[in-house]
Amino acid sequence: MIMNKKGAIAKDLEAIKNAYNYPNRCHFIKYDDLVQNPREEINKVYNFLNIPYYPHQFTNLQQININGISYDDTIVGNNMHKIKKEIKKEYNPYIEKIPQRIKDKYEHIRF
Repeated sequence: MIMNKKGAIAKDLEAIKNAYNYPNRCHFIKYDDLVQNPREEINKVYNFLNIPYYPHQFTNLQQININGISYDDTIVGNNMHKIKKEIKKEYNPYIEKIPQRIKDKYEHIRF
């Protein structure tokens, strides 16, 4: 029900699609653009917000550790929030597991 043409997900995606008509109010970042050119995409966010740039680190990233205390997600499932060493596109094997009949049924959600 949430994914049919009148469902919540379809309505939310229509709202996002409509937001593209207001480029002065909304700034969108595509995942592929962010992982291919993170510095450039982050600069676009600063420009959109009209705020001074803050230098970011995009390589040699480290796990969060503050005063010797580091993030531990073993209580909710291991490696769910692990910081990678660098920003890069990750292969998602679950995409291949989606049956074609499901892709066909919900293709109306694309924009």
